[in-house]
Amino acid sequence: MQRDFPEKETIFADVILPVPIPRLFTYRIPFELNDQSKIGCRVIVQFGKRKILTGIIGHLHHSPPDKYTAKYILEVLDESPVVSPSQLRLFYWMAAYYMCTIGEVINVAIPSGLKLSSESKIQLNPHFAPEQTVLEFSDREQIILMALKNQDTLSYQEISDLLGIKNIYVILKSLVFKEAVLIIEELKERYK
Repeated sequence: MQRDFPEKETIFADVILPVPIPRLFTYRIPFELNDQSKIGCRVIVQFGKRKILTGIIGHLHHSPPDKYTAKYILEVLDESPVVSPSQLRLFYWMAAYYMCTIGEVINVAIPSGLKLSSESKIQLNPHFAPEQTVLEFSDREQIILMALKNQDTLSYQEISDLLGIKNIYVILKSLVFKEAVLIIEELKERYK
């Protein structure tokens, strides 16, 4: 059930992350993101010390976690939910039926183009023609586009180092929206 919260109220979100751990992770929502945070929306969060993941808000509440200090959600990616309540119920049912975690179900249920993680890379969209576009690009966006002309792909860490800032997701979201870049997932074999 969706709840409306006052703007300056402290809200926590239980986030479903695409990891094989059988629980949700509680994050604090920054005040400026209170209105955008809805159950079923994608969010970007820090997981561990260096990993960045895209998760789905599964529950909103006012209770801070008991055993740890909740980290802040870095960004809400959607204006409206991308996962409906009935889809969430289906994902929970699948996790119970197939004896896996909800995170594993989310990992395969959400298309890779909608997932952002610290292992994601970006590349120029092959259909993007910078000389023919009427769109405006910020200085930082232009730096990324110039770097992608010289390199096939850039990792998030490389972009962060190139721009000298940590939070690059707003810039990447803008470039994806303008259809200038594509986000790709690098699949790694895990066999030994």
